[in-house]
Amino acid sequence: MEAALPILEKYLAKQKRFTLTEAAAATGLSIDESRSVLDDLMQKYIARLQVTENGDLIYDFGKSLRRWGQKTFAERREAALDVGWKIFKIAFKTWITITLVVYFIIFVVILLALLFANSSDKKGKHS
Repeated sequence: MEAALPILEKYLAKQKRFTLTEAAAATGLSIDESRSVLDDLMQKYIARLQVTENGDLIYDFGKSLRRWGQKTFAERREAALDVGWKIFKIAFKTWITITLVVYFIIFVVILLALLFANSSDKKGKHS
């Protein structure tokens, strides 16, 4: 059975939508082997089962094979943008905090300079 998996995966690379009998005919596997391997493939890749009017199952693996739990490009891009946004928010908040602290220090220095200048003016007038 394990040797049959690569055979059906190779067929799956060419044909993404097929019935059990089509898979058996194309790969040379028996119906039972094909059913077992298709069950394994459905556990490995995202697939949908559809039923024909005759009652045959159609295995549809979509336009591209996607493993279960594998993120799409859009999901990975969205995650990267979320991380970038979090980094931006932290950097922006840090920058604002530093700016406010620097302005506070500058205003305190100016206030102290004015106080000392004012007190030295008063001392100079009394002498």
